[in-house]
Amino acid sequence: MTTIKIKPPEIFNYEECLWFLDRGFDDCLHQINKNTITKALKIQNNLFLVSIRYEGTLLSIQILQGNPSAKEGELIKSYISQWFDLYTDLEKFYKIANKDPVLKPLIKKYWGLRLIGIEDLFEALCWAIIGQQINLSFAYKTKRALVENYGRTIEHNGTSHYLFPTPDTLSNCSVEALKKLQFSRNKAQYLISLAKDFRDGIISKDQLMALDSKENMLTRLTNLKGVGAWTANYAMMKCLKIPTAFPIQDVGLHNALKQQLGLKEKPTLESIQQLAKNWKNWEGYATLYLWRSLV
Repeated sequence: MTTIKIKPPEIFNYEECLWFLDRGFDDCLHQINKNTITKALKIQNNLFLVSIRYEGTLLSIQILQGNPSAKEGELIKSYISQWFDLYTDLEKFYKIANKDPVLKPLIKKYWGLRLIGIEDLFEALCWAIIGQQINLSFAYKTKRALVENYGRTIEHNGTSHYLFPTPDTLSNCSVEALKKLQFSRNKAQYLISLAKDFRDGIISKDQLMALDSKENMLTRLTNLKGVGAWTANYAMMKCLKIPTAFPIQDVGLHNALKQQLGLKEKPTLESIQQLAKNWKNWEGYATLYLWRSLV
């Protein structure tokens, strides 16, 4: 069995990252048993099943199914490193957070939490669309229905491990079929339209990463049907790892700030913009740590 080792940076807390992945919402795209994460991956059109655990000072990735080439092994290592956002220098974020009265207690309490990403842009945008204006429990329920009906699977020891549906697959869905999975008509239309845009090469992760500014990325994304500012910023934060991506309209962010500041009402967007001046260039990580405070 192939094993891949990754040395995380000094500021890293596996337990905090594990908590973020295992918040009781029944995510169908990975499984957690004690301190081990099992996840299906598609690497260079081949499917692999991996398990991830933290051993001493290293992340240990075992290939449970599939026989990766040397190049595929490096791509798996890169995928996991990106997923856990191990390439970001959190020392810079902690330096500015230590000067902010809202963030300072959070970075001490949740030290080492990293931004667990969604590496596929299509999946990230679909997930953001699915989560629009509904609670997380129902969002995960409908995502599971979508994935179980249209995603590919790897069977291992009697358990099915799912991958998110491809644009090709979802572009061939009908609105009525998705409505049967409890999607609204609008969301069904948005998901199918997005799938067609990815299938036809109208949008891709590489295209976005080639743009020269966050503003241009935002404009490009919000031109897609069903993608507004919140959805675009969420995808830029979770997939593209743009540190200045800021889903300022996020209800969870508002609730966290209300709690941290001891407010009777949720803060206004204007007051959040004022607070965020202290988080300049790290708005995404500030949002993550505020989400974490909602226990």
